[in-house]
Amino acid sequence: DYLITVRSDSSGMLVDESRLATSKKKKKAPQGTLLTTQGFAALVTIFHPQYQPSYAFKIEGEEKTGGRNLVRVSFVPRKGVPSPAVLALKGRDYPIAWEGTAWIEPQSACVTRLEVHWKDPAAELGLQSLSSEVQYVPVSFRGHTEPYWLPTIAKIDVKTLHQHWRNTHEFSRHRL
Repeated sequence: DYLITVRSDSSGMLVDESRLATSKKKKKAPQGTLLTTQGFAALVTIFHPQYQPSYAFKIEGEEKTGGRNLVRVSFVPRKGVPSPAVLALKGRDYPIAWEGTAWIEPQSACVTRLEVHWKDPAAELGLQSLSSEVQYVPVSFRGHTEPYWLPTIAKIDVKTLHQHWRNTHEFSRHRL
């Protein structure tokens, strides 16, 4: 089970995530979890008004995907501005400067897919790359006329000199 809450006040926006295992794992990892990834379902916050000034956006054109006409928008981080994401490692937070592409439905202005990678990871982290692809689907809730576009899958790839990890998060049975 996965729970996400978004709070906003005068100091900005805070996204919290919580996860609980819903079934017993068949196989236990040798030393527990080697890589925990979270926050990727909320990558769409790049387009939130608080973080829009942190990026330069460029419309790349239209693309037909899954029978839908979508607008492809690329984005690159601007230097010295806040990031909606951080990597927490060994008690330190490293702001992640995401660079990538979004596919947006022009009628609703909703993001249907995001592909991002960390433009310049800190050298002391030993990362060769950190990237993610998140797909969003329209989800209707009783009492609401418009659907919410929510994550259905988030894939995360992390590469170091000696290792490659891939985490996949699947989201279903959304509740409001």
